[in-house]
Amino acid sequence: MIRNGLLTISRMQMHLPNHIMSAFEQTINVLIKFIELYLHEPVTHDPLLLHNALTVLNHIACSVDGQEKLFIGRVGVIEIAIEIIHRFLIKKTSCEIVEVAWTLLWNITDETPENCRRFLEDNNGLQTYYDCLELWSDKRDLIRNMLGLLGNVAEVKELRHHLVTP
Repeated sequence: MIRNGLLTISRMQMHLPNHIMSAFEQTINVLIKFIELYLHEPVTHDPLLLHNALTVLNHIACSVDGQEKLFIGRVGVIEIAIEIIHRFLIKKTSCEIVEVAWTLLWNITDETPENCRRFLEDNNGLQTYYDCLELWSDKRDLIRNMLGLLGNVAEVKELRHHLVTP
């Protein structure tokens, strides 16, 4: 059922983007529910489901700005992306899912200082960055996405002090 729902949302997003955007909040909430089910059900699901849900969230994040990006941050997408990254850090395995999670974080922090703050201060994002850099320093695309997010943080004057060590 989860797979079919994600496929439907993916198809709508690709072929009828206005329909997805007209139900923006509902779409985000459904995607979050899919991901939470994936992460917290005792049943093992196909990792492609998680990848697809994150990819759709990322496409939506690229299509919005302002209040919509703030909404994405407020409803817990930052926390979910970091939880996913932490799961792979614990396993010490990297994959496209980690890359998509960082891409999503990069996109929802772009031009959105509150989401940058939420990533950095509320979710210990800098430590997540360091942990990923230590484990996956050879993954160029992943590092690019991580640095893109830090670039967004660096654009927020009030947060720059987090990026400098005395």
